[in-house]
Amino acid sequence: ITSTRLAHVATGAVAHVTRELEEWQQAQIAAGFSTLTDVPAATINGESVNAWHYRHAVYSATRALILERWRDVDTTDKGDRRADALDEQVEDLWRDVRWAISDILGFPRLFVELV
Repeated sequence: ITSTRLAHVATGAVAHVTRELEEWQQAQIAAGFSTLTDVPAATINGESVNAWHYRHAVYSATRALILERWRDVDTTDKGDRRADALDEQVEDLWRDVRWAISDILGFPRLFVELV
């Protein structure tokens, strides 16, 4: 993937995560916190866990979008197996995005699978 495409995808990931946090962000601004790192949260290695979760959500969304859009898989059995593995990886990445956003919002992580 070219650096131009990566920048495009990363921008989309930031937009997605930011949109998911929009209501929460407005509530934090109303409470007097102007940036994510101003919001009271635990710190690990000198960094707000909220900032870490935000970055993790963006990284995971970026990777998921890349895998969804720029696959290079042939149609052989080996290619089909690789595509299936990528599908699972994409699902895991979107789960990571949801969990990171839930962690910022203070919601419990929830995983439900229909049987």
